[in-house]
Amino acid sequence: TGFGRGSDFAWMTPAPDITGSTTFAVADGPDPQLHLQNASTQAATVELAPVNGGAPRTITLQPNAAATVAVAPSTVYTLSTSAAVRAAVTYLAPGQLAGYPVWPVDAAAAPIDVYQR
Repeated sequence: TGFGRGSDFAWMTPAPDITGSTTFAVADGPDPQLHLQNASTQAATVELAPVNGGAPRTITLQPNAAATVAVAPSTVYTLSTSAAVRAAVTYLAPGQLAGYPVWPVDAAAAPIDVYQR
């Protein structure tokens, strides 16, 4: 939250690469922000759209660039990207500091081979 007396910090697990589309929820909390980081060597175009309607936003990230976008609390979003990005949701208010990484949907996970005997 800063560098002076009374400042605080929070630890988070690293955000994994997201390719294609994923859906994530923003929990209710103070001043939620979505942090995006381009994880590729090419420009990334990210579309952020509320699932229940509303205008989508487009964010362009140059290679290795980052951006922060305000998001609405208690809202589910679809994030679609043209190149690999990493994303995290954070919250900040006096005495309140939290965050979590955005994970790709299970459908984007590696396939699992199942063998039957």
